[in-house]
Amino acid sequence: MKYLKFYAILFILLGGGAGGYFLLSGNFIPQERRLSAETVIEKITGEEKNDYLLIDVREPWENQAIRIPGSKLIPLKIIESEPYEEIQKLNKNQKLILYCTVGVRSDKAYGIFTKLGFDQVYVMNGGLDAWMEEQGPLETPSIPQWIEGKGCES
Repeated sequence: MKYLKFYAILFILLGGGAGGYFLLSGNFIPQERRLSAETVIEKITGEEKNDYLLIDVREPWENQAIRIPGSKLIPLKIIESEPYEEIQKLNKNQKLILYCTVGVRSDKAYGIFTKLGFDQVYVMNGGLDAWMEEQGPLETPSIPQWIEGKGCES
C-alpha cells in the first residue's frame, strides 16, 4: 500500500492519464457504476425511466446551450458546497446518473454523493460527448434565441 502513490504517478507518466489521477484523488469508481451512453439511453427511455434521475453537473451556461431532456442541473460547484443543501433535497434511494461534458466533473461529483450516503449513483462514461456520439436526444434552449437575434445583443 505504501507504494500505491508511486505506481499511480508512474501510471500517469506512462500514459495512463486520468485513471492515475483518480486513483490518487480517491475518486475511484467501480466499473459497475460506470454506464455507457448507450446503456443510459436505454435506461431513461425504457421501462425503467422513472427509476432514474439524470443529473447534469456542468455549469448553468453549458446546460443552457445544450442538455439531455429531463435532466436536473446541479453544477459541481453547488455539489461541492457544504452543507450540501441541494444534494440533501434528493431522495437517497433514487438511482442517480451523473454526467458532464467528458466525465471528469461527474467523477468528482460521484465521490461526494457516495460520501453522503447515496448508494445508487452511476456515472455516464464519456459524458455529453459520448451521448452525442450515440445520437441521444438533446435540447438546445439557447439556439432559438440566436436564430431570432436575441442571443447576441449587447
